Amino acid sequence: MEIKSRPEYDNRSYDKLQVEIKTIAKRAIERCNKTRVAIDIGGHLGFASNYYSKHFEKVHTFEPLFYKHTKINLDHLDNVEVYSHGLGKEEKIERIWIAQHNIGGSSMVSHPLRERKWMHKAQHKDVKVLPLDSFNFTNVDFIKIDVESYEYEVLKGAENTIKMNKPIIAIEILKTYQPNYKKIVKYIHKLGYKADSKFNDDIIFKYGI
Repeated sequence: MEIKSRPEYDNRSYDKLQVEIKTIAKRAIERCNKTRVAIDIGGHLGFASNYYSKHFEKVHTFEPLFYKHTKINLDHLDNVEVYSHGLGKEEKIERIWIAQHNIGGSSMVSHPLRERKWMHKAQHKDVKVLPLDSFNFTNVDFIKIDVESYEYEVLKGAENTIKMNKPIIAIEILKTYQPNYKKIVKYIHKLGYKADSKFNDDIIFKYGI
C-alpha cells in the first residue's frame, strides 16, 4: 500500500510489516466460512484494512490516534469505513501515549518496560472509547485486534458481537507487555474459542474447534 499520509515524525519503513500483515491476514481469511464484514481494531495507517478490502465486502476500521492519516490512506476504497475513536469495555475517555519512534506501539496501558523505554517522556492524547457491541454490526466474519495491551477491554466490549457472529478472531498479544495474557486467553476460551494458528505474536482463534 502506498502511504499517502503519516505523522511528520514517522520515517519508518513498513515493507516488512506489510508482509507480516498479509501473512497473518491470509491465514485468517482462509479460515473464514464467509467474507462479508471484517472489523479492524487498531487500524494504524491502514495497511491491514487495505488488504482486507480486497477480500471482504465491508471493512470497519477503528483508529483513534492516527485517524486523519488512516482516513486519507484508505479514502480511495469505497468498502472501508474509518472511525475516529477506539474500542473498549464501555464508553469513556482514555489516555493514549504516543510512541513516536514506533507509532504502532502507542498504547493506553502503562507498563514498567514501556515507562522505562519511552512512555515517561512521551506525549499523550485523550481519545473516546466505545464498546464494539454499541454498533450492532451483523454478518461479522473476521475481527482483528491490535491494541497494545488493551485487548481484554476490547473483547469485553465485543462480547455480544462475538457470540452472535462467531467470527474468526486474530489478536496480537505481546506477552512482554501484557500482564493479563492468561486472563485474555481464558476469556476467549470461555466464549468457545481455541487457538488455531500462531504467527509471531499474532494468534488466530476459531470458534468450536
